Amino acid sequence: MKSSFFAIGTLLAAFIPSVLAQDAISVLRANNLNIFADKLEAEPFLQGIINGRDDVQLYAVPDDVYLSGDCAPPALPSGPQRRQSRVDPRMASQTAKKPPQPLSKRTDRRRPPKGKGPKKPSTPLPPSNFEELISVIDETFPGGYANLGPDQPQRFISNLAGSFGPGATTFRQVTTGGGDVVRTIGGPFKYNKGIIYVVNTCFTLPQPLSTTFTNSPIASIFAEAVTDSGRLSFFESTPGLTVLAPVDPPAGSPRPIYNPDDYTIVGLLYVTQLYPGETYTTLSGRTVSVEFDPATGARSINGVLIEKGNVPVQNGVLHFLAGDIWDDTPTE
Repeated sequence: MKSSFFAIGTLLAAFIPSVLAQDAISVLRANNLNIFADKLEAEPFLQGIINGRDDVQLYAVPDDVYLSGDCAPPALPSGPQRRQSRVDPRMASQTAKKPPQPLSKRTDRRRPPKGKGPKKPSTPLPPSNFEELISVIDETFPGGYANLGPDQPQRFISNLAGSFGPGATTFRQVTTGGGDVVRTIGGPFKYNKGIIYVVNTCFTLPQPLSTTFTNSPIASIFAEAVTDSGRLSFFESTPGLTVLAPVDPPAGSPRPIYNPDDYTIVGLLYVTQLYPGETYTTLSGRTVSVEFDPATGARSINGVLIEKGNVPVQNGVLHFLAGDIWDDTPTE
């Protein structure tokens, strides 16, 4: 499901004095983003947020995308899902923050014995390419779609992608609900409260874990294990879960019998929080560790690459892993 999204984030570039007096709607219209401007004008709640900050990003959708029907609002669902989707266009305001620095910037924090000198620092992290976008609308707002606990709004991850170097094409992309990736195709345009990017399509709203598995059917065996455990309700209602789902093994391989608790951590661990060298404890009490490739910065869990990460679900985040992180998983 696609929905118009107004995303607000940290502005890292300097303003040009000539645009300081121009508000967002004026700059949107000056760049022929009229339908997006109309939608923003119809949302005084969002305008109040935007006008009350000075670190704002907007991700605007071109008129032709709206006219193509790609961003048509979804049909209103019936039953318990109705509240989660009925005001999709409002679930867009976001603040953003740069990822926190790893503790001691990845040096060993233990004090060495007397006379032994300092511990040798671990391999330093590469420069971070990720920015965390944080929705200001949580489940307390009418129609809220997130269940991340008190004061825990929904998160998305933004990063630079494409090629780098002279003459290269670089763009910003945001991983939205279901793992769909939205990328910038225009901008940035500066205005008095921040910056505007033009994106190729509308954001997809986060869905329940089971729906996300259905929309990205690359971990069907693990998804079945969650359902067969009889604890799907727990996995879809517990605030702030991080799920590490192994993708399906190659055809003809033994079928693994997963214990979902071995792959689930209580706490929101996006790539921005997965620090190399750190360990985390799963629901079953097992310990996972994070490593990275110094050349690319790609994260691994217990030596297994994150194949598709930062997929937001309504109550947490899902990372698809390139394989199993445990050597002792039983098979059929």
